[in-house]
Amino acid sequence: MSKTIQENFWESEFGDDYIKRNSLNNDELDESYRQKFGVSRSEMNKEFLGCLEIKNILEVGCNKGNQLSLLWAQGYKDLCGLEINKKAVDLAKNRLKRAEIIEASAFEI
Repeated sequence: MSKTIQENFWESEFGDDYIKRNSLNNDELDESYRQKFGVSRSEMNKEFLGCLEIKNILEVGCNKGNQLSLLWAQGYKDLCGLEINKKAVDLAKNRLKRAEIIEASAFEI
């Protein structure tokens, strides 16, 4: 099966550069959101997910796992990330030892 334009794009140098631009730890990510939007990413997670009974979470396009890392810190433990960029997958697997990180396209679900 041939890949889409988007798949090729995210597997390319653009995807690699995106990883470099998004190299914040949880506190830095929250502070960045606070400065830009007046609310942290963790606070947004709590507002959007806090009232739901969630047993597991799949993030499609998890990159190096920033969002999954925040969710883990907030107590969500059954986490899975799907990512097409091999370098991002390797970084996410190193960062999130207890989350399942899969190198694949969303079209493969």
